[in-house]
Amino acid sequence: DDVPNPPPPTSKIPPFGMTSQNLLRLMNRRKGFKSTADLTSYKISAVDFIAPNRGAAFTGIGLEIPITLMAASSTDDLPAVKDHVGELLKAHFDRSHSSLSQIKPLGSSPYIVCTTLVKLILGSVGKPKPEDRRALSPQQSSDLTSFITKHVLVPHPKIFTSPTNINGVLLLTLLFTTIRKGFQSTSQKYTTTSSHLLNIITSRLNLILSSPIKSSPALQLLLNTCVSLTLNTLKPLTTPSLNGVIPSNEIRDNVYGTVSNLSRFTSVFKENSTIVQVMFGCIKFEKDEMISRAYGCLQSLLPNFINSPTPEIYKLLAGNCDCTIKSSRLAVAYWVGSIFKSVDSAGVLFKLSGDEDEEIAGVSRKFIGEMEWEFEELCGRLWKEGGYERCSWKGKVNCLKTCAESYSKKSGSNETASKFISECVQAIKNATAGEITLVDTAAKSLCDIVTSKKLVYPKEYLKYNEDVITKRDMIRLAVTLQTSEARKCMARVFTEVVITDKPEFMELCSAALTLCSEKLNFKKMFHAGQANGGATLSGYVLRLLFENPALTKSLDSLAVEVIELLGEGLTHSDQYVSSSCASSLGVAFSFPPSPSILDSTLPLLFTNLQATIKKYGTTIDHSDPNRCSPLIKCCGPILSSSLSSSVSPSTLLEGLFKILGSESYKKSNEISLTVGTAISSYVDCTSHPSASSVTIERIDEGYDEIYESRMQEWARPIYRLITKEYKDHNPQVRTASYSVIFSIVVRAGEVVEIDKDNPFVKLIKEMLEVIQAKFVKGLKDDKGKQLSRECCCRGLAACFGFSKVAGGSVEVSSSLLKAFGQTTNHGGSAMMETREQEAMRRVQNAETEAEGREALNAFLENGGR
Repeated sequence: DDVPNPPPPTSKIPPFGMTSQNLLRLMNRRKGFKSTADLTSYKISAVDFIAPNRGAAFTGIGLEIPITLMAASSTDDLPAVKDHVGELLKAHFDRSHSSLSQIKPLGSSPYIVCTTLVKLILGSVGKPKPEDRRALSPQQSSDLTSFITKHVLVPHPKIFTSPTNINGVLLLTLLFTTIRKGFQSTSQKYTTTSSHLLNIITSRLNLILSSPIKSSPALQLLLNTCVSLTLNTLKPLTTPSLNGVIPSNEIRDNVYGTVSNLSRFTSVFKENSTIVQVMFGCIKFEKDEMISRAYGCLQSLLPNFINSPTPEIYKLLAGNCDCTIKSSRLAVAYWVGSIFKSVDSAGVLFKLSGDEDEEIAGVSRKFIGEMEWEFEELCGRLWKEGGYERCSWKGKVNCLKTCAESYSKKSGSNETASKFISECVQAIKNATAGEITLVDTAAKSLCDIVTSKKLVYPKEYLKYNEDVITKRDMIRLAVTLQTSEARKCMARVFTEVVITDKPEFMELCSAALTLCSEKLNFKKMFHAGQANGGATLSGYVLRLLFENPALTKSLDSLAVEVIELLGEGLTHSDQYVSSSCASSLGVAFSFPPSPSILDSTLPLLFTNLQATIKKYGTTIDHSDPNRCSPLIKCCGPILSSSLSSSVSPSTLLEGLFKILGSESYKKSNEISLTVGTAISSYVDCTSHPSASSVTIERIDEGYDEIYESRMQEWARPIYRLITKEYKDHNPQVRTASYSVIFSIVVRAGEVVEIDKDNPFVKLIKEMLEVIQAKFVKGLKDDKGKQLSRECCCRGLAACFGFSKVAGGSVEVSSSLLKAFGQTTNHGGSAMMETREQEAMRRVQNAETEAEGREALNAFLENGGR
């Protein structure tokens, strides 16, 4: 009999804890069961008898035995018995988990419950004996495994490391044995529960490896067993052609979790490239819903290989960079960029930087930007080993860009530099219509290394070696390339490499200007892109002529013709053409031409600029700040050059002053800074040695046109700004003038570093206190906008810096410091000053006490508004 102290066979008195009905069932069992119902009834009665906190079979001896028996009974073949046991166990665990319960659901030793159930799953060892219990079915083993996972290991994470459990390694060994049995089973459910159990155990590895059992030799053997189980489970997925049994999604999910858990410990997968190969295979053949899980598992392995840049790993990664699965290529980018911090990663990273998927390309570009590249080694990997040819055109963009940057930092051999220059030229010549970015990058890279002051060889190479590209090819490409950036770069390259002391110099410049003249003839049918190229090339060629007047005097008539065509282009209805011509003129006049050229061209330029600026800057119907800004920018160098001619720029200057407060200014306040830059270029007389010092007096008397006409031309705009625009009754004009004054002071700060005796510097130094006072007034202006207030704040800072360099008096410096205190005492910034703060400030720091009191009273009478 299976109960303690069974009653005698003839007894009719039930023992303690047994009802009369159960006693009757027990007697019937001794006689045999006539039906399944009788057997079911008996088993239910037996379960009730041993159930914890219900039956009385094991009262007072702990919960370990009844829970173990109940767990074993939960695997019964009879559904009614199985369901009844499940209800009893649920009630027990719910009751023990309640907040008021002091009961431990598994008693004082979960270890006993776990080991007993595991031994029950494993059955007898060796040859079966007649008295041995029959082996459990896979279904029963699965149920017990699930019970162990859910009710033993999950609630008791320290079961392997508790001081009372001296046989933690033994328990681990038993569990791994049953897990291996589950993985070898043909039952899908048993394998699933075993994989879940394995996942839970490995999630406790941090506790296991921090306990005394970590030094046990058996533990490392168990970890190796765990690795082999995961590999054997996932390998059929990586080779579907072998018709292996592919585990279910749930099993694979648990195995991926196991690998992720094991990856936290570098000693498990150290230098084990097999697991990496298997995981890449899983990503390649995994189902869509599980790819992200496999990708996350692979990424968790990465820290184990950071310090192991082996050739096997690189070969494995390089073989997967062509995979059609995005996650695989993305993983390759992360792995190569993280492990191979050297030129070894060049081939793969640059190839992936041109990937069609922007995320993969972005990750690759990020790693490329973080690495320090040696030009010589990088070019060797890209060209000698064929890495460049394997890249798409987007990848080639990054190759050329990175090589140019590394070459600018540290040059390499002439042979390597020649190869790089040749590749840039070939990319420019042979790129297709859809590879615009490649053309731009190749042209910019070539331009950067040719125009660099640190590098000598690229310029010399293109000067004297026309096997790669001829000067005439440069002229043609500067006009016909697909983008304005590429055309501009080629124009700059041409003007840098053309040899001025050779007879062909005049011939090449003449050919370039003649081609530009053809493209800028707007009376005929023209191509806007080629017109832009002609304008850009003409600007750089004209400046080259102006820098060498003795050599190019015979080309003055052609230069005048091209400048006039550019001047006519300023009024063109196409904004692209007009802006191109304006930019070209700005480049050309950045070096002053001869007086004869100026006298011939400035009248047309001043007229067209003034008319176009008036149309797009001041009229209501056509005002357009974007259209007007390029025109204003080119006015600076043209006005500066006009000081060497007999042509008065008063008309154009008047047009620039009318921009202040105009319709374009109302749409975009920043245009006032553009006007300020143009006017500051004019008043800076650094390039005009004939300019003499000027002293501006009678400032307090206001603007006097007659007094202005007696001044030198370059100083007139400063006088006008301080006496007229600054005091204009139109608040838009008044606030815009602060931006112009700010630009002039900034320009003076740049010039004073070079020449303290410059007349422009001397004038600003004399008027520094006046300018500073204007900025302080601007901060008090209640009509001021954010831009004007910011210009006043920055203007005060520029004044202080100018004063320090120019050697201003102590009084000037003290006044500037006082102005800073006045503008920043309240709210931390003048731009944050409220009306109330303004009124209080004016009381404390007013020019007169009455003015401050008047402002405060007005504020209070207005109800604090």
